[in-house]
Amino acid sequence: STGFDEDTMLLTESQKSLQQRMYVLMEARRGLERVGIDSNQRKKCDIKVFLNRISALTFAMQNLVFRLFASTMEDVISEAKLTGEFEGSVEDIRATSIELSSEQIITLDVSSGASTKLARFLVDRGVSLELASKCCQDLITDSTPDEEIEAESGMVARSGFYISRRQIMGRNLVLFATRRLQLRKTVKDDSSNRMDYDPSGMMVLNRPNTGVGVMATNDLLYKYRLVASLDDMKDLLRENGSVVAALREHHSSFTGIWQDTYRRTNRFDSGGIGLAPRLSTLGVGKARWKDA
Repeated sequence: STGFDEDTMLLTESQKSLQQRMYVLMEARRGLERVGIDSNQRKKCDIKVFLNRISALTFAMQNLVFRLFASTMEDVISEAKLTGEFEGSVEDIRATSIELSSEQIITLDVSSGASTKLARFLVDRGVSLELASKCCQDLITDSTPDEEIEAESGMVARSGFYISRRQIMGRNLVLFATRRLQLRKTVKDDSSNRMDYDPSGMMVLNRPNTGVGVMATNDLLYKYRLVASLDDMKDLLRENGSVVAALREHHSSFTGIWQDTYRRTNRFDSGGIGLAPRLSTLGVGKARWKDA
């Protein structure tokens, strides 16, 4: 049956990806051993020594090792946050727009005159079709074509517009995905010195309602199918002049879903439509000392 064929294909792709990842890990291990960081040294190697040592590797190997390190660090931090062991400082707030909505004094120290204020911000995470199209157009003019990279590596998905394979509460989900490491035309590619330009296979996602996120290539291709890649949009640009015009002309159904999602999630709650809302409020405390 068709379902069996699709599941078999996805299983085969998963096995292939696992083999690729094992190969990448082995290459990274060999690279570290070449600069004197073997299994015993890794246990007592601090970050300064680690960074100094990997600077002796080729550029491609430096990139591979550091990205594996960064990916592992992210997993460690996520686990620490879940268990309540993480101690962090100020966190970044990712949103399309952040506006101060109100500010009020919540405490006042009588002896010093110091006040603590609560500032409330209106946060909009939504990404309009026009904004996503602009991001796509900027990448088209400044990136190495995807087909050149596809010839060397199938580990990372293509950048472009995607739609979910299955419906959730009667509707498909849409997004614009880009490779976390996007090769620029200004970067000289030494193919003999590059084993894989992104071993982690991570994609940066832009959704109409929740904005920026990340997803591994395997998860993206399992849940979504490609509607139009950067290379596809580049060809359509010759006829339509802009990405948004090309989407409306050649992918009207996809365009309609994006715009409907962006419009219907312009609220603070889900509204029973199965979509996370674009808007939220954020409270930040601020202390102010009275001048002497």
